[in-house]
Amino acid sequence: MMCNILYKHNLLVLAWKCASLSIPCVLSSANKNNTLSIIINYKMGIPKQNYSSCKTKPSKVSDLQKEWSLCFETNKIPEPESSVKYIIEHVLKIKEPYQYDLEQNRELTEDQEKQIRTLCECRLARMPVQYIIKEWDFRDLQLTMSPPVFIPRPETEQLVDLVLEAAPPDGLFLEIGCGSGAICLSLLKALPKARVVAVDQSKMACQLTSDNALRNDLTSNLQVVRSKLKEDGTLSEPLPQEVNQVDVLVSNPPYVPASQLVDLQPEIKLYEDLRALEAGRDGLRVIKSLLLLAQSILRPGGLIFLEVDTSHPKLIQKWVADCPQLNITFVKTVKDFCEKDRFVKLRKL
Repeated sequence: MMCNILYKHNLLVLAWKCASLSIPCVLSSANKNNTLSIIINYKMGIPKQNYSSCKTKPSKVSDLQKEWSLCFETNKIPEPESSVKYIIEHVLKIKEPYQYDLEQNRELTEDQEKQIRTLCECRLARMPVQYIIKEWDFRDLQLTMSPPVFIPRPETEQLVDLVLEAAPPDGLFLEIGCGSGAICLSLLKALPKARVVAVDQSKMACQLTSDNALRNDLTSNLQVVRSKLKEDGTLSEPLPQEVNQVDVLVSNPPYVPASQLVDLQPEIKLYEDLRALEAGRDGLRVIKSLLLLAQSILRPGGLIFLEVDTSHPKLIQKWVADCPQLNITFVKTVKDFCEKDRFVKLRKL
């Protein structure tokens, strides 16, 4: 509830700021499901001299790349050069990485330049690039992105790798919190004989997972269920009748402590669904519910793979040790590519 209120509050605050600065701001339906997102024509608080420098009309790819990279850097937009690159590649439909360098002297049509500028202005408003270009690569998949469904991060690819190292190739997998479908579809791509049940409480997320499964031709062994994981480890809606016990439970659950929400980047606070992030005072609320679910849904010897906060592995290890009735044992902690404790593996006894 708090996340819903905070998410809507952020939208209203941003709209108010835009109005107070006489900046055009539109709160509009982002897609057919009427998800609120923000489309802002001009960045809040940009000094006139800074913004006017972004209004020249270069005719080549290299000119726009240089101009908007400088503009983003001046206004402290994260990853300024790559942000511009992704937007230009999207507008020009450049698919191969090497092709972009070959297009630097390409002259742009008026419509292309206008579209690039419009999308770059959205980035100035701290809209994530993934939402701007409406797609993103994850492992060997190309996924459609739609706000406010959570954007998969690079470290989550490591979670998939961790699952694939130990999972049975023809097993039954359950993912809780499927979002865009990045994890479950990656598993199906790598394990053609596997079956996956993907669960999310969000209607938009379930639809996006289904759409991405269709886009990547991975629908045959996938079932998508809209259901909410409750605090006691039960689901608000039952799984398919034939799903009694699963071999693997995997999740990138909400794990951000509530007190840390204010420190998140604007890209996250303003555009992504905070329900996919916030998990109570210690960040363990949803993780504990997942382990309670695992107690009933996992077969003996079944595995649990979770992405967690760096403070969580020792806390999770202690909690399962203090709750022997779960019949779950902590196996190991795995570091991410930044050498931070990011993933945990557990086993049902």
